[in-house]
Amino acid sequence: MRTPLVLLFSCLLLTSACHQVQEPVTGKTRHVVTSKEQEIELGEQAYQQALTQYQVVHDEAWTQLLDQVGQRIAHATDHPEYHWQFTIIKDAQLNAVALPSGQILVTSGMMCFAQNTAQLATVLGHEAAHVTARHAGQKITAQYGVRLGLGLINAVLVGRDMPGRQAIMQLLGVGTQLGAMLPYSRQMESEADTIGMIYMAEAGYEPDAALHLWEHMQAATRGQSPPAFLSDHPSPGDRLASLKGELAAAQQAYAKSPRYGTGVPMSEQCQIAH
Repeated sequence: MRTPLVLLFSCLLLTSACHQVQEPVTGKTRHVVTSKEQEIELGEQAYQQALTQYQVVHDEAWTQLLDQVGQRIAHATDHPEYHWQFTIIKDAQLNAVALPSGQILVTSGMMCFAQNTAQLATVLGHEAAHVTARHAGQKITAQYGVRLGLGLINAVLVGRDMPGRQAIMQLLGVGTQLGAMLPYSRQMESEADTIGMIYMAEAGYEPDAALHLWEHMQAATRGQSPPAFLSDHPSPGDRLASLKGELAAAQQAYAKSPRYGTGVPMSEQCQIAH
């Protein structure tokens, strides 16, 4: 059953718990059993757990750089109700995770891989799109169903200690390691690409940098297993074709932005992954 139908069917089982979500940019509507407030609270708890699991990088120059780009993306989303916060996790793998409360974790490996801040904005725009499109709520609804989903959410929110707590944390992207999570659907990943490209353009970064990032990643990992950030995404060829189709709209958004271009170079000076 296709994901939108799963979401709708789950909500029909318990109409009083169903919330309609309209995704930014695409305008698509979805149905979820979680409220935005519940998702934010779950995300806050997941973020606090993440801080105990991973080594946070406190390099002042890099954290300031990440926060500068991240806050520009956050402003472009026009969703101040989220708790936008950007944290570097010491991990050489290429990955980033967004929590439904607005916190975004970026590995040091990803920070070093991005060649400039426009490519970093591509990653952050994609992750911010998962937040504003409320993809976490859609995952909970689709993968757990109404009855089990609401029971797990209730248990986490009231602080009960139960096996379902770890399942929720993994669903939100926080597992025993950053790659051990239940994936978004490929449809959600494609939506995040589309929405994220608009966000980065509105934040003032050249949209072509999105294409360059994925081409760079595809070339760097050719013949190897895909990094966690790509493992559940559309194929690189399909992704690039889709992004090229969205480029004209992103360029229009960029024309109205502050225009930072490709930003400043990053990877050549990066030491934080080692």
